Amino acid sequence: TGDIFNEQEQTTFENWMKKADRGGAWCGTHSATDTENGWAFYSEVNGQYYDGHGAQGVQDQIQFEAAALNPMFPALAGLPNPWQRAEEWYKFNSHQTWTAKPGFKVLGRKAADGQPIMWTREHDNFRSFYSAIGHDGTVFQDPDVKKHLTGGIMWAVRREAQIK
Repeated sequence: TGDIFNEQEQTTFENWMKKADRGGAWCGTHSATDTENGWAFYSEVNGQYYDGHGAQGVQDQIQFEAAALNPMFPALAGLPNPWQRAEEWYKFNSHQTWTAKPGFKVLGRKAADGQPIMWTREHDNFRSFYSAIGHDGTVFQDPDVKKHLTGGIMWAVRREAQIK
């Protein structure tokens, strides 16, 4: 959360993400959409910034998008659909504008209000993956969360074929 890179680090990150011979990769969870607010390139990589959140530990379901299931996206493989979770659910009020940008793909939405909760973007020679899961650190012990994040990371670094 917050402004974590100085100008030189931002330039290094941007150059690495755009590198023509390999393309960059970025993966973020939860508060990654509350980081570097105001840096235009980062907002293109992460997708959007959150507009607040509800209480921690609220039960809801994540409904996966049909387009993400056919063929099965690596970050969704083996997960229940819908996926019941307790989370501090983020709000993304500008998602309708952002999802129209090139290379953007919503993977799953919160059932209660249709808010996107996980997405990818392939654009400008980079791949990015984001999942809003992760407010409470204990969720990273959940085997389904590990499977979800591993699939997203491996996709972003172009190694999804190596998932066992």
